[in-house]
Amino acid sequence: MEQQKFKKGRVRISNDIIKLIACEAAMDIDGVTHLITENGTAMDKIDDNAMKSVDMQIIRNTVILDINIGVDYNSRINIVARNVQKNIKDKIEIMTGLHVTTVNINVLELEQ
Repeated sequence: MEQQKFKKGRVRISNDIIKLIACEAAMDIDGVTHLITENGTAMDKIDDNAMKSVDMQIIRNTVILDINIGVDYNSRINIVARNVQKNIKDKIEIMTGLHVTTVNINVLELEQ
């Protein structure tokens, strides 16, 4: 859990909240069809199980993140992946104030 100090107290941001932001940011991108959990389950809606598609580390207010996605067969994978990286980075930084240094995209399936 990430903590930030303020003059009048502290803010704690749950790792699950950061993962949820990442999942929603990934699913917002055209071409992403679903998230894929570590056991290979495809998730097309955001819930607690979908967050298992994200592996994350927070070190000194910086985030390193891996996410597993499925992509539409007719999409350009490199463009979809780049858009997912940017959207995840932007949303986490805006919503939490943490600095995202790395977003690794693992495209594990193509959906026709």
